[in-house]
Amino acid sequence: MTIAGSGHGPASRTQLPALLDLEAADALCQSLREALALDDIEFDGAAVERVATPCLQLLLSAATSAAGRGAQFRITAPSEALCTAVAELGLSGLIPLER
Repeated sequence: MTIAGSGHGPASRTQLPALLDLEAADALCQSLREALALDDIEFDGAAVERVATPCLQLLLSAATSAAGRGAQFRITAPSEALCTAVAELGLSGLIPLER
């Protein structure tokens, strides 16, 4: 995952990987830390095929942290797998998905 942004402008953008499983959690955590140091955060969720609960917990934590500092956090073009996982865990109102 790559983070783009300067800290002084548009949202940082990150392409989420196809597999957001336990093995991907460390890389996702690092990407989220980098993104939170920048401005607004935008993830492209179109490629996500499988999601594990730890990765959803990380996304929820990042969304909460961003909101706490007045920044936007959103996931654009979420895949059906991502939407389903978010809904099944009752996180629909907490992890912003923009279809």
